[in-house]
Amino acid sequence: MKYILILLFLLTVPQFPQQASIVFNGNIDGEFEGWEGETIFEMSDGSFWLQAEYSYLYQYAYSPEAIIIEKDGDYFLKVEDIDEILQVVPVEKVIKSKIDGDFEGFEGDTIYKLLNGSIWQQIDGKYKYKYSYSPRVIVYKVDKFWNMSVKGITVKVIQLK
Repeated sequence: MKYILILLFLLTVPQFPQQASIVFNGNIDGEFEGWEGETIFEMSDGSFWLQAEYSYLYQYAYSPEAIIIEKDGDYFLKVEDIDEILQVVPVEKVIKSKIDGDFEGFEGDTIYKLLNGSIWQQIDGKYKYKYSYSPRVIVYKVDKFWNMSVKGITVKVIQLK
């Protein structure tokens, strides 16, 4: 199936075959629910990739096959059963943990304690209610800003501890 996915990717993007290289060929780790603006993807090899352009797509799959192609310094993600190709960028500084206790979404300046002992405060004013008990958290740095992603929602944060 992976070879079929790669072949379909190359055939649907005619500018790729001669000048492109495959930098990842595997699966998205865990649940995949598409993308929306600032989605971060964890791959089965432990690498993280961030959506580089705005696009919205909802499609649920568990651990779908995916490939990332590099062409002229740009990276593109192709996920099985999805026609759209998404531009992505690699993310190097990543912290994975869980919220310590109840998570009730983002309220603009909320403080979050993680199970790894670190404490983060939201700084972007975004509001979104979404309840979950001890959800998985990915905190990552892009340029000079830290971002926190929980349940598909991403906000800017600063580390307090």
